[in-house]
Amino acid sequence: TSLGGGRKNGVLAEGIGGGFLSSRVQIRGLKVVGRQRTARYLGQAGRDVHAIGRELGVRHVLRGSLRRSGNRVLLEVALLDTRDGHALWGERYDRTMVDAISLQGELASAIVDALDATLSPQEAVDLRSKPTRNPDAYVLYLRARKYEHGTAAAIANYEAAARLFEQALALDPGFAQAHAGLASQLALLYRFREPNEEVRWRAHAGAEEAPRLQPGRGEAGPAKRACVSPLERALGTAAPGAGPARRLVPN
Repeated sequence: TSLGGGRKNGVLAEGIGGGFLSSRVQIRGLKVVGRQRTARYLGQAGRDVHAIGRELGVRHVLRGSLRRSGNRVLLEVALLDTRDGHALWGERYDRTMVDAISLQGELASAIVDALDATLSPQEAVDLRSKPTRNPDAYVLYLRARKYEHGTAAAIANYEAAARLFEQALALDPGFAQAHAGLASQLALLYRFREPNEEVRWRAHAGAEEAPRLQPGRGEAGPAKRACVSPLERALGTAAPGAGPARRLVPN
């Protein structure tokens, strides 16, 4: 993917492009190169797709651009064959910010059709669903994901991502993916910054809340597992003020 939208709209562009790369939707029969390997191509619209295909070992490249003006988002995207640069599919999406939240799913569905891939029933549900109806919460979530998937594993990145997830949840408390993201970052802070009981239990609460709000979503399980370190599994834990400690077991 080389989806880009300029500096101003980079977070939204990367978020929409990255949605197809997200582990939330694992499409059978398709191998998708992860974010860390594709990040250097973002914004390089003029790069030779044959060279990209050779460097990444892929047959297809998703290329596009995004522009945002006020409350509207314009996305132009094409799926290219890296062998000859031929466009297998292309589309132009003109959406309001609220409707742009579902662009990840629309984009993935169109790519699946263009490549004659098959979706499982759960994958189809995932692609049709909207993670939130609040565009401001969605942009905060995408900003948090940028820190979450950064190449540097630093305490400052965990803290920045956690703050942004918290801001997103303040706007939409029912945003399951933001709960999952916050839970993962709090678990990392508990592990690498300090073993604070409040932080651990906030992480545990978020990991429990995500699947309750949106059962079956792929991010819920990993978030919960991220909160259960080998130490916690060995010692067992209890919520502050609760009764006897209980053992946490990953899904």
